[in-house]
Amino acid sequence: MFMNLSPAKCFAKVGLVLVSIIIGFGICEILSRIIYKIELPYFVDMHGKREQLLIPDNELDHRTRPNFDGWLVGTEFKNRIQTNSNGFRDRQTFSPNKNGKLRIMALGDSFTFGFGVEEDEVFIKKIAENLQNSLSTQVETLNLGVLSYGTLQELRLFHKYKYLKPDFVVLKFFDSNAFAEEGGNDLVDNYKFFYKYVKGKLNQKENYLSFTRRARSFLKNSSNLYRWVELYFGGYLRKKYSPERENIELKNEAWQITADCLMEFDRELQNQNIKSFLIWTPFPSTVVNQDHSVAKNIAALRLRNIILVDSLEALGSNPMNYYYRLDSHWNSKGHDLGAKLISEKIIESGILSKRNAAFEKK
Repeated sequence: MFMNLSPAKCFAKVGLVLVSIIIGFGICEILSRIIYKIELPYFVDMHGKREQLLIPDNELDHRTRPNFDGWLVGTEFKNRIQTNSNGFRDRQTFSPNKNGKLRIMALGDSFTFGFGVEEDEVFIKKIAENLQNSLSTQVETLNLGVLSYGTLQELRLFHKYKYLKPDFVVLKFFDSNAFAEEGGNDLVDNYKFFYKYVKGKLNQKENYLSFTRRARSFLKNSSNLYRWVELYFGGYLRKKYSPERENIELKNEAWQITADCLMEFDRELQNQNIKSFLIWTPFPSTVVNQDHSVAKNIAALRLRNIILVDSLEALGSNPMNYYYRLDSHWNSKGHDLGAKLISEKIIESGILSKRNAAFEKK
């Protein structure tokens, strides 16, 4: 329709169209906030005052605030959050005395912390219930999950709290075998932590996010209208999403850092004679694409005391049944599924039978 117009008039028409689009989006943004304002998750104390849950830590980058009592508030959930004097999501301070109970230590990120579910809905609590019901064994749990922790931080945390003498460890691993497109997974977190706290410097290759990822992050934090889109169509988008580009060099380096950490962790567990069950939680798009490459990479390490639990097949053809649409953490169904898979693997391993036999000899 611009064919017969002069360049000046053509630019004017294009400008008018762009301005109209911007004004239209602006009106829709205002209406969306009036009709239904969608808040990104945040923490408040018992008086409703916003509070930061994470505090700085020189060794681990950050940790959870001790003795916190409040709420996690989001559009898709509202959960009571309590931390003990150790700064973990538990009502009791951890004690070295096990009193004859089977003790499970959970290490991981916000999934292990239970972001979006109540404390008794977190998969580590469900594992305890499953084992007690199946084996009539008293079980207690130590949930050492901290938001945004990677495997390197979890290993350091294990070193710090191994005096609690867990009978076995559950290790959470969240990754999609892509470095460039998704933050918050173990590959990215391990890479960043390694260069900041192990090497003692930030790597110059820190700028790894694509334009699409940066735009999504900006819109999610700034636009209520965009949060509408993610809330109602996020499940479909995540299932269909695949990285537009991949930084192979960074991914390979991050995998090497992660592999070295897992092998060190495995040696430490061997020294302590403790078995660990590592549950891999894939991104929804990874499930839809049936991409088993993460599990294959871990299996290739031939770890002796870390047993892989691959949840990809169990998540089925519609993984969004188990994830929140806006927040992307596991919902209660996801935690139930994870607990079921780990519980079955623990029983299948025969560890509990050997433990019970040792107790009977005593």
